[in-house]
Amino acid sequence: MHEAVKDWLAQCRDKLRTEAITAADLDRLDDLLAEPRQQILYLYAKSTNMRSPLASWALYDATQPQMPTLPSDESPYESVLAAVADG
Repeated sequence: MHEAVKDWLAQCRDKLRTEAITAADLDRLDDLLAEPRQQILYLYAKSTNMRSPLASWALYDATQPQMPTLPSDESPYESVLAAVADG
């Protein structure tokens, strides 16, 4: 994020030489400074082995309405180990 803000500052300094900074410029800075919201992925494996296939999963996103939803038909990962490897 810091690099993006530095780039924004450099662009605005250049822009100030020829024109004014606009509300859209400030909106872009606001977007750059916004903290990303954490999403939580719950994984339920078919056994305690981290390589076993997933039985079910659920995604929790605090920015979305809290309504019960069914998971998609396709698993986001092959196993818990694959999810951990992805980060």
